[in-house]
Amino acid sequence: MTMSEQFSGPSPSGIGAAFPGSPVRTIARSPGKTHEAVRFELMAALLRADRQPRADSPVADVTCTTEHGRFLYEVLGAGLATYTDLRSGAARLREVDHALPTAADHLYLVLSQPPCEDWSPAAVHAVFGVQVLWRTPQGWGGQDAATALGLDPGQA
Repeated sequence: MTMSEQFSGPSPSGIGAAFPGSPVRTIARSPGKTHEAVRFELMAALLRADRQPRADSPVADVTCTTEHGRFLYEVLGAGLATYTDLRSGAARLREVDHALPTAADHLYLVLSQPPCEDWSPAAVHAVFGVQVLWRTPQGWGGQDAATALGLDPGQA
């Protein structure tokens, strides 16, 4: 399923009012196998760090509230790691955050692989205020990966 395909579930509370006819309530997340695997790996990492991730929103992949605030994660599907993909994902994440009843303190775009361009995570953070993290063979990468996963610096 692509970003342009329709979300078939019910409209989440408040989103229709915030964005009548908005893509936030009509664009589905990428439910492919890689997307779901990374989403579950993220949730497992958060659970191992004694966090309580939630994946019950029809528009947000994962949310987590800790003593450091509310975290919102958007997972991109397989092969979506170019700057264009990150920019699109960051815009969607910002729109979802704006539409949710409580805004997040921390926004993370989660990739299944390292970004194609080394400079793109810094650009996305500078433009959108969204951090980027990604799966690596050893665990997780990204400038703020430890904070994103509820770990002490250097543990990601």
